[in-house]
Formats: sequence, C-alpha cells, structure tokens
Amino acid sequence: MAETKIERERLKEIHQSDLTEGRVNQDFLDWLKSKGMTYLLVVMVLICGYLGWIRWRESRVGHQTEAWVELSQAALPRAFEDVADKYPEVGSVADLARLRAAQRLLGAVQTNTAVGADLPSTDPTAVPPAPLPLSAEDRRDHRFGRQIRRQDLAGGDGFERPGHGGGESRQGRGRGSIL
Repeated sequence: MAETKIERERLKEIHQSDLTEGRVNQDFLDWLKSKGMTYLLVVMVLICGYLGWIRWRESRVGHQTEAWVELSQAALPRAFEDVADKYPEVGSVADLARLRAAQRLLGAVQTNTAVGADLPSTDPTAVPPAPLPLSAEDRRDHRFGRQIRRQDLAGGDGFERPGHGGGESRQGRGRGSIL
C-alpha cells in the first residue's frame, strides 16, 4: 500500500509538471503569434545588414589589393598614370604612381634614353634600342639644372669667379693651408 501511495504521488507530480510545461508551451506559442514575427523580422534585418557590411568590407579590401598589385606591375610612365587615374581614392596609390611615372621620365631624360628602354626584354635575342639624342634645348636645361644644384649646395650663386675659387684665401696660398 505504501508503494501505491508513492506511485500515485509520483503520477500526480508528473501530471502537474506536464500541465505546467503545457502552459509554458502555450504561452510561448501565443507570444510567437502576437509578437514573434516582428522580432523575427528585426533579427533577419540585422543579420542581412551584418552580412552586407562584411561583403562591402571584403570588396573594399579587394579593390585596395587590386590597386597595389597594378601599381607593382606597372612599368611605363603611362601605366603609372593610368593606375593613378583609376585608383585616386585608394590610400597613397595615386601619389606613388605619379611619383614613379615622374621618376621614370626624369631617369629617361637624365640618361638620354627612350622611356622604357631600360626595361628588361623578354626576347633573349633582342638588341637594345639606341638612346635618343637630346636636343640642344634639353642639353642646355640639363646644364642649367646642374648649375642650380651646385648653387643650392654651395649656398651662393653657384658661379666661380677668378681669384675666388678653390677655397683658398690670398694669405694661405703660399703656405699650403686652406682657411
């Protein structure tokens, strides 16, 4: 008899817990019907926004990577200018591209070679082209540029005058000292 009483109480507790769980489940279902769709929609919008933000970041990183790769692959001044025009908003790519284009053009003028003549050829039997001669105006501009650099380094007007050059003073000429 004691066992039957214990079993009845146990069955009563199980039945009570089933009723409580049923009430909780019914309350949850009622909440889902009344407000669940609104919250589900908000969660879905947040997830879609987050995924869109991740995709935008990846495309931006891809665009930056593409810009740096094109900058590293450019060899001629025109290619550098194209990179600068194509990617003006990507970091310092545009500035570096313009500087490298100017450097290549300046190097070609200073060495009296055609632009791109210093690039390695893919054909092993190719003969390098002869350098283009500088015009008289280019040679004059080049000499004038050297004179200005001397002037900047010396701190004066850059022109040596008789009796004032060599860094010697009149008193030190005979004794071999430089004052």
